[in-house]
Amino acid sequence: MSPIGALYVHVPFCAHKCGYCDFTSSAVHGGDSRLVSHAETMCAQIAELGARGLLSGVRTAYVGGGTPTWLGPTSLGSIVRTLRNFCPQVQELTCEANPDSLTDDMLRTLAAAGATRISVGVQSLRDAELRELGRIHTAEQARRRVRAAVRC
Repeated sequence: MSPIGALYVHVPFCAHKCGYCDFTSSAVHGGDSRLVSHAETMCAQIAELGARGLLSGVRTAYVGGGTPTWLGPTSLGSIVRTLRNFCPQVQELTCEANPDSLTDDMLRTLAAAGATRISVGVQSLRDAELRELGRIHTAEQARRRVRAAVRC
């Protein structure tokens, strides 16, 4: 089997399941033990694939969901560091984020861990549309978090 060039790591959890979302994900509370357990499992699976040499050619890695930032800085930071450790050729490492869980601490942690790109889930900058879509952040919160991500 030849090494792969791109890797997607799925985080199937979020704070709120939006009505339009077709991805495999479920809403869980922030302290749910499945968040940490999932991150630990992902790190172990990445390490196993890496030890077999299957990740040596990965140039692009994407952590999506759900909402990866819902894992919290420690758990998501561990996934990003593990990807960096076992994907030595990675040039772009993206993490999806929602404005409601993209804290300054999260931004600092992801930058330090080696993420190169944040994909912020901003479906609209109009509060009425955000409510219609079932989003739990406001347009202003989205603007603030995008500005914070740019500064980081």
